[in-house]
Amino acid sequence: MGDSKSNANLDALDAMLESEKRVASSQPGKTADPLDDGLVTSAPGADQVGSLLTDLLNEAKKEADRERASLDQKLKVRGDEDRLARQREEALRREQLQKQLQEETRRRNEALTRREREEAAARAAEEERRQRLATETEGLANAQAAKAAPARRSKAPLVVAVLVIAGLAGGLVYTLQPKGVITLSDIKARSAALVADATAQWQAKVAEQERIAALEREAEAAKALAAKSKADAAAARAEKAAAEAKAKEAAEKAEKAAASAEESKSSSGKSSRGSKSSKKGFTLPSGVF
Repeated sequence: MGDSKSNANLDALDAMLESEKRVASSQPGKTADPLDDGLVTSAPGADQVGSLLTDLLNEAKKEADRERASLDQKLKVRGDEDRLARQREEALRREQLQKQLQEETRRRNEALTRREREEAAARAAEEERRQRLATETEGLANAQAAKAAPARRSKAPLVVAVLVIAGLAGGLVYTLQPKGVITLSDIKARSAALVADATAQWQAKVAEQERIAALEREAEAAKALAAKSKADAAAARAEKAAAEAKAKEAAEKAEKAAASAEESKSSSGKSSRGSKSSKKGFTLPSGVF
């Protein structure tokens, strides 16, 4: 609006100069100098009018420059205000995004912690069951081995005693019978009976040894199962410690993100207050027209 007013003033001054030139050129006996930019120099009144109009034209140009500078300053201030408004909107948007991220991180950490606790409880229950089973199996194997050991130790003297008794009985029968009655078939029958008895005793001994070996294998298997249960328990404890460390690290990251969000929020608030104070200290120049 200031530029249009200044342009109108300049047009009016140019029209006044043209009218003065026409009046000066229409008077007889007066000539215009072509080197004087169309201004009449033969009359003193025309020179004064031309000088006045030139001063007015220069003043109008200066006023137009001032109005243009004022308009540029206003546009700059308006641009700064728009830029500050955009910065505030961007800061609010970033703050909302940070809050959403913090809330999502908190929910994920809670879900992760809850799942890890449930898994740890399930592993602890399984570990307790395995330890109880291993303890029961180991106790049963030890009891069976303890029962089998005395039987194994007492079998050898029993076999020897049976053989000795069988030999003595055979010798006694042989001694008591008349010499002329014993035949070869009787000797073969007695020998077969003794061999069958010894074979049966030997088979019983072998079966007992196999049973004891089976019990020992069961005891070893129970011990191996107990060792495996202990190893699984140690692995479960290590996994639980790693999960707790991971959850703690995630919580620390969330706290750091929250602290960063608070810091950025405070810095954005300080910058907005500084821009408002600088805006209050600025005054616009007033125009002449």
